[in-house]
Amino acid sequence: MTMHMHRAWLLPALLLASAAARSDVGDDWLAKVPPPPKTLAEAQARCGEQAPHPRSWDKLGAQLQAASDKLEQDLRTRMSDPKVQQDMAMQSMAASMDPASAMAQMHYSQYLGGLGPLMPDVRAQTLLDPPFKSAESTVDAVLDVASAKLKKCPMQDSEAGRFPIESCQKPIDADSTAKKDAAANQYLAAVTKAWPQFLKDAQDYFRKAGAVPDGVDPKSFNVMMQRDNLPVQELAAVKLVSQQSEQACTNAVQLAAKFVYTDY
Repeated sequence: MTMHMHRAWLLPALLLASAAARSDVGDDWLAKVPPPPKTLAEAQARCGEQAPHPRSWDKLGAQLQAASDKLEQDLRTRMSDPKVQQDMAMQSMAASMDPASAMAQMHYSQYLGGLGPLMPDVRAQTLLDPPFKSAESTVDAVLDVASAKLKKCPMQDSEAGRFPIESCQKPIDADSTAKKDAAANQYLAAVTKAWPQFLKDAQDYFRKAGAVPDGVDPKSFNVMMQRDNLPVQELAAVKLVSQQSEQACTNAVQLAAKFVYTDY
């Protein structure tokens, strides 16, 4: 996830208020994330070619963007006060000459860096990607078998080219379609099973990202500057969770629709 630049000019009092107010923000937003579809039929209805727009994920994305924009606007409003700017300049200068503040910043940065494996996009690689790769391999194998069978069918010529006769092609297509649909449904079943753990890991990420490790003063100026960015980072992480839900839907639809061109 792309991190916004830390703002060295935020008033510490405002930073503390912001951090205190955000303790449950992650869970609130996660509750709004549309879950992935459980069946291929549901996936086709929600994200297939005929699915209505805007989709549920689009609606959440707009809400997340609006919340992020509001954070930015609130920040600009606060910083329009010359007194706030002056206070920040003084405290920034004091922190630059304080070794303890620099040490706290270093330790906190190391703590945040250690949370990388808990990020939703990283956890998705472990929990959600393997079922898709397995389903994709299954579908590819099904299509390879169907292609080989079609090449053995009697051919007929038409204005569009040479094709297997319908009586031979139709049952082969029906069989491959059924098997592709089954693979897509099995994939969604695996995603549905993994989804609670995926959300739990996201909640764990939010909880740990909002904490300050032992030995680090949460009132340290440099630490507060870093913590100021947490609400924006959290919104971005929720967006990643939502994108994984939408991707599962898209994956299922594409698995069922996949085909291999056969040169007769």
